Amino acid sequence: MKLLFVTTHFFPFSGGLENYVYNMGKELAKRGHEVHVMTLNTEDVAPQEERDGMTIIRLGCYNLIKGVYAVPNKRANKRLKEWKPKYDYIITNTRFFWINYVLAKVAKKNRIKHVHIEHGMSYVKHPNPLIQFCAWLYDQFYGRKTIKMANVVIGISEKCAKFAKKLGAKETHTVYNSVDVGYWKE
Repeated sequence: MKLLFVTTHFFPFSGGLENYVYNMGKELAKRGHEVHVMTLNTEDVAPQEERDGMTIIRLGCYNLIKGVYAVPNKRANKRLKEWKPKYDYIITNTRFFWINYVLAKVAKKNRIKHVHIEHGMSYVKHPNPLIQFCAWLYDQFYGRKTIKMANVVIGISEKCAKFAKKLGAKETHTVYNSVDVGYWKE
């Protein structure tokens, strides 16, 4: 199977979502699947690289809120609109990133199955009320559309699955995050 994972941040940036995608992709690659990860080049590193059996594709971006929110730049958006990908599945992660909405549209346009994995349990919380309101507005329009365009919606917890339903998912599944017990020797 040929799979495309989509996430705003990825290696060398490290966080919970990035580790989730990294470990899922690495294991699927070990099992013989062709795994690509499309991300934004928030760390200004190589635009493409091979790592642990995965091809990482990094698009140019505007880092609007450093380390928090980035969007594809004008050139990357144009490239995505014209792109005719050949994947069995496009897998988006977390509804409030613009790249996930764009790739959900690409999947629909090209009749590629779209799996959305929701990692959030509630609307974005931020100390700045204006940013929090803008994030809520984004979810009401683009977050909902990202989820509604998915063929399958998965929450990484029951609360995440319940929140995805609140945003319009017809049906959700829960697939809990896993731990590689081989990491600890004793």
